[in-house]
Amino acid sequence: MAKVQTGRDVKSQFKTLSEADIQASTDDASFRKGYDYYLNHALVEPTLGEPVLRAFCHSSSGSPYHVEATLLPAGDKSAHKLASAGCSCPRGGFCKHLVALLLIWLHQPERFVVRTGLMGRLSEKSREELLNLLEQLVQRQPDIEPLVELLIELPLATTTQEKKRPGRGREPTLDPSTIRSRVDSAFYHAGEGWGAAGRVAAELDPLCDIGKSFAEAGEWANAQVVYATVAEETVIQYEDLHDEGQVSWILSKCAAGLVACLNAQPTLPRSERLEAEEREELLTTLFDLWKFGHNYGGIGVDIPAAIAGNATAPERKRVEAWLREEMRPGQDSSFYRAKARSHWQRLPGNWDTGQTSMEARDATTINLARNA
Repeated sequence: MAKVQTGRDVKSQFKTLSEADIQASTDDASFRKGYDYYLNHALVEPTLGEPVLRAFCHSSSGSPYHVEATLLPAGDKSAHKLASAGCSCPRGGFCKHLVALLLIWLHQPERFVVRTGLMGRLSEKSREELLNLLEQLVQRQPDIEPLVELLIELPLATTTQEKKRPGRGREPTLDPSTIRSRVDSAFYHAGEGWGAAGRVAAELDPLCDIGKSFAEAGEWANAQVVYATVAEETVIQYEDLHDEGQVSWILSKCAAGLVACLNAQPTLPRSERLEAEEREELLTTLFDLWKFGHNYGGIGVDIPAAIAGNATAPERKRVEAWLREEMRPGQDSSFYRAKARSHWQRLPGNWDTGQTSMEARDATTINLARNA
């Protein structure tokens, strides 16, 4: 039987890495915790697939974190030590899990099982074989069928001809119900308790990545469908969660993605801009996310400024009506109304805090419309 290759067999093919390099990439606390994780074998199933180190780390939320780092070839002359690195944990950045992964590679490369490139093996299969393989996969894992339906529309490799196709940026081709089912499934399978929020976030984060892929391909209508559907369904089900920031972080990513959609519109040819109906849906979702941020906190995106900078005069009037409804007496506490004014007073126009509450509300919304 052929000997299974390990990381030690191929380590010389990649750029060297030292403990000092790892420590310089993170903070002291993450390095210390990562060292403990390395010593205690907290990471499992370390593999090396082509230039990518991968492993899993069990979490208190129940769902394992996926951690990976892309190595550079031995001949690379740049100052960079890695091509990229990331982890699905809420902390993000160069976390303790990444530290542990790289320490394993540095000191125990034999723990990494070398896997030949899956894509290379798939490229050798015929169309019929690939379709049969996909059919077998869906039969064995029927819950992935909605995800496959969503990925079918993903611009995995956009050709020059496709880039030039008129209207591709404004045409939504995704079925929102497919995304909605993925969000519902995430909440259903997450269960209850303090760890549920982390499990939900781990399932929703890849959906945000799909939205980002559409945005990077200039398919803004599809990006909006992804971000808006994830945000809307999550807000509906958020009340029952014990969130420690993981799910509100997902909503922040959705808000940032939707703001990017809105900011991109003036730079596009008219034939590529979102239709009026999609724009209104976009503004509605952003306004709802702003309200969520007031109620629960955690949306670190300046939604009022994005709307002020991009909304047309008719759109501003609609936002004005929404804002009036939120700030009318009896709708909520005076504290809530004061917080709302503190956000929207940064819009173009003056805000006189000495006015009566009704006059202040009128002045804000009128200024919003005047400065279109």
